[in-house]
Order: sequence, then C-alpha cells, then structure tokens
Amino acid sequence: MLALASESRGDAVERYTLLSLATELAVTIGDTETARLATDAIAADFAIDPLTKTVDAVTAAARSKSMPASARGRAIFDLDEIAKRAIAKDRFELATGILQTHLGLARAERDGELAAWSRRLTDHVKLANERWPVVRDALATLKTAPDDTNANETVGRFYCLFMGNWKRGMPYLAKGGDSAIQIAAKVDQDATRDISQLVPAANRWFEVAPTLNGVERDNVLIRAGVRYRQALPSAVGIDKVTAERRLMEIMEACSDVPSRWELYELHGTISVGDFVRISRSESESRIVMPLTFDGGIDVTIVVLSCLC
Repeated sequence: MLALASESRGDAVERYTLLSLATELAVTIGDTETARLATDAIAADFAIDPLTKTVDAVTAAARSKSMPASARGRAIFDLDEIAKRAIAKDRFELATGILQTHLGLARAERDGELAAWSRRLTDHVKLANERWPVVRDALATLKTAPDDTNANETVGRFYCLFMGNWKRGMPYLAKGGDSAIQIAAKVDQDATRDISQLVPAANRWFEVAPTLNGVERDNVLIRAGVRYRQALPSAVGIDKVTAERRLMEIMEACSDVPSRWELYELHGTISVGDFVRISRSESESRIVMPLTFDGGIDVTIVVLSCLC
C-alpha cells in the first residue's frame, strides 16, 4: 500500500487515503516499521503535527496483540528512533510515553540488560520533563536578554550536563557566569578551532567532574573522554601520557553507564532495516540481533560510541 501511495503523488486525496489505510493496517498487525514510514510520509505532504502522528501510530502498533514475538526487536528499534526525535524537539512528555512502551517490549523480550537500560532511560526522560518548565522559562528570558548569565547557565547545564547534548548546550554554558564549568566550556569552544586546546579542555572537564553527581558527573567525564580521544593523534609528551591515563580512568568510572551506541554502517547478508543492538558491558562489547538464522552469516558492522 505504501508503494501505491508513492505512485499517486498527483492525487492528494488518494495518497492521503492510501497512507492512512497503510497506517491503520500496520497498527492492527503490529508492524511498527510500516506505521512509522506511512505517518512520516503523511507528515511530509500534509499539514499535521508529524511527531504526534508518528508517535500515536507506532506506539499503537507496538501495543498490538497481533504483533508476533519476532517483530519485537524491530518495534524496539522504531520506538527508540521516534523517542530520539521527541527528545530532540524537547517533547519530553511525549518521549516518556514512547519509552514506557519501549520498556514494556524490552521486558517482554526477557532481556535483563535491555530492560534495565530502558528503565533507566525512561526515568531520565521523566526527570527531564519535570525540569523542562524552568529551562523553557530560561529560554524565553534569553530571547530578550541573551546575555543573562543565570538563564544561560540553566539552559547550558540542562542540555550539556543533564541531557549530554553538548552541541546544543555549549553556547549557553559558555555564557553562564564565572564558574569552573563556564571556563571549561569556553576552553572547549576554543578546542573546536585549535587542536592544541583539546587536552586543556579535557583537563578542565576532568577536574570539574568530581564536583558533580550522578548523570551530570557521568556526562562531564564522557565529554572529557571525547576531547582526550580527539587529542591522542597529535598529543606528545605529558599531554599524551595524561590523555591515555585519564581515558582509562574515565572508562573505568563510567563502566556501569548504559552506553548508547548507534549503528553507523552495515554490510553483508542482513539488511539495514533489521534491528541491531550493540551494548557495552564492563569487560567487552556485545552485539545482539534478535533474529534467527539458518547456517552462517556474513556481516560487517561499524558503530559509533560515545567515546570514539
């Protein structure tokens, strides 16, 4: 039905009808991938809230009693994708609902590691939703007073230290007042233009981390690790020794932090559409594919981790 809809671009009514039917059928049979693709197509061509439409369809499909057990892996992948979209749009209440469905499927998979990670992420996004009104007010303040240090610090700490979104939060954090965190943010900004500042930036974050707790401490350590890793190819002498030693310390300190690995590239006998989950335990990396194969498989997977 999606194929028919793509062929009917000249007739908006027909296209909308076909895409809507495809969505309804996908929801009925528990096909989250088709539900996501169909609602994305509707959102691309028609004046609707794309995120809400996709969330409603995919979560309904994920809860369908008709979903076969073999489709849970795909559903978890689709829920993960739309949760990331919601978080990127600061739709934390919406993301919380998605992740609660995600958690239910993870438990149904009887995968303790996946369920624990899903529970932790769900709780984190719930807390983000609780903090969001204060951040939203700070963003409103910055529209008329862009140099307000308190508002900048509130926004910067939320995105960088709490959410781990350094690209979005760094400009705010660097204007957040005279503190060790603000100084570290300024040096970090310099490091994007001058590789000689990579180790100093990493050192600043490494020294700030012990003053923080919980997820803020973890995110700052991970940021230090990113900068140390980037510095290694050009680092010499004491900088190189420091970067190597502290990277090991950071990996040890963050060994129990659920690692978000993203599929970057996949080649072989498995299609890119198949769900692949990659997780890091304390001692090894692990690839989990909730699929059954007859005989051998030929596959190459390239991943990006938070410390690469």
